[in-house]
Formats: sequence, structure tokens, C-alpha cells
Amino acid sequence: LVEVASECDPGENVWRCPADSRLLETTVPAADCLPFRSVGGPLEALGSGGITLETGDGRCLWILGDGVAPDGTTISHPAVVVPDDLPVGACPSAGSFVGGGRPASVIDPAELGEGSLVSPGDAVRHGGRSWVFSRHWVLDPFRPFGVRKVGTKLGWFDESLQRVRFLDGHLWTADQDYGDSVLVVEGVPYVFGCYGESRELGYDCRLARADRGPIEQISSYRYYAGPSGWTADATEPVVVFLGGPHRSSVRLLPGRGRYVHVSIEG
Repeated sequence: LVEVASECDPGENVWRCPADSRLLETTVPAADCLPFRSVGGPLEALGSGGITLETGDGRCLWILGDGVAPDGTTISHPAVVVPDDLPVGACPSAGSFVGGGRPASVIDPAELGEGSLVSPGDAVRHGGRSWVFSRHWVLDPFRPFGVRKVGTKLGWFDESLQRVRFLDGHLWTADQDYGDSVLVVEGVPYVFGCYGESRELGYDCRLARADRGPIEQISSYRYYAGPSGWTADATEPVVVFLGGPHRSSVRLLPGRGRYVHVSIEG
């Protein structure tokens, strides 16, 4: 959605919204919002809020964390079609799950090998595909939380199969971790990465952009190095802001000419 200016109707001397525009109304937020939770629905419980993904046919999918079916089985990363007719601030209590009555798993960590875990960071539509940046973890009993981060996996949403298919290899290793937030500006993908040593339960965030080739090739990326500009050296980027623990979102404010960074304090 983008903000558009009203138009003057000189015949009736009034301002009108342009043709095919939609009036956005606000609503009082629900005191206890449990999205897509309904008695008798296909899922008894949901994990994290997940990420949104724009499909090629114009739908918006909300790829969720693990869900629990009524029979107690776990469904890895189910997805729901977000209704596009809700007022701003409304709680989506119902939606159409991919897979129907038995929600499908649109991200299967088993594809990355035994003991793998996947944590989607953000998604972006670019070059005719919907790309998903994800953190790849593996189980490791010798690590403090029982898992070890391997790196950033890039996948794309297969419209025919209705699931994310990962590319071979990793774009970045665990020590140079990008993909927390992704957006396209004037045709160029910009990728924020928050990683390193934890600081006040948050992480230093840096910025890369794929302005030298396809989004899926690491050689396409350069890194923001401050006043000196952009560099191909991944060890030189400067910190642009402090992100929250494991999730940090940057989005354009339509019609405002500026960006907003949203994170959760630890």
C-alpha cells in the first residue's frame, strides 16, 4: 500500500479519493490479540509471529513459527493468507491456511540435514521471485543453548509447490550474519544484519546491498562503511543501529520519505 493524494472535483467543489483507492480506517486494538486462533480451527497453538511474504499472485502470506495441530503433532512453519480488507490495527482472528484444513509446512528444516533448525529473518519480492533470508542452526549439545548457528540460508517461495526451496550453500557464515530485515529501494535489495557479541541483550546491525548482480550471489553484495561509502570487504561495515534480540525490522513509511526501525528490547 502507498499513500496517494486526494483529487479535486471542480464540478462539485469537493476533494475525493482517486479511483481504485482504498480508505484506511483505524480500529481499537484488541486487548488480547491471538491471531488466527479460533475454537475448532486447524491449529491449537502457534509459535512466534513469523514473517510476511508477498507471492507472485499478489497475496500476502504470514509464515509462522511452529504450529501444533489438534492431534498434538507439530507443523513446521505453517503459513496463512493475511486478509487484505482488515482495518488498520485490527486483529486477524481468521485466515486461509496454506494446505487447507491440515496446514502445510512451507519451510521444512529437514531439507537442510539432520538436526537442522530454521529461523526465517525476512522476505522480499525481487526479480520475479519471493526470497526468504533465514538463519540455519544445527543441534549441538556442547553449546549453551544446545544449538549452533551455521549461517544465512537464502531460499525462494515455489508457487507451484507452495513452499520455500533453499539454495545450496550459505550466503554468509555465522560470524557475518545478514537477513534480519530486507527491502528493495529503487530496484536494489538492501539487507540488514544484526550479529556479533550481545550488547544489552541486543546486537549491532550492519547494512549490505546487492547492487552488483543477482540477489543470490555473494559477489553481488557491498557493505556500508560509513562516510567512505560502500566496500566489497565484508569486514569493514559500520554499525548503523542496535537491534533487538534476534529480530529487527526496517520498513519504508509510504509518502513520508523516511524509514522506521522496529525491534523488541531484551
